[in-house]
Amino acid sequence: MDFQQKKLLLDFTTVYKIRRIYDHWGYVTHPFKGRQGRRKTLNLILVSLVKDKKDWHLDEMDDEMERLTGKLISIPTL
Repeated sequence: MDFQQKKLLLDFTTVYKIRRIYDHWGYVTHPFKGRQGRRKTLNLILVSLVKDKKDWHLDEMDDEMERLTGKLISIPTL
């Protein structure tokens, strides 16, 4: 543990806590980050639209996405 402490420039207790968590659970996550990245709301809406309206053209899909989200969405985005 001394090597890891010197290499990472961390306090001994911090290294010990991380090692204890890893030994118990098999992985270590950052407790304050939570879920990373943007929420994929457009993707969820688009998937549900494609399932329901399989025969729609892209311009109709674009209009419906704009109506549901309140945002202008371009056809290349779809």
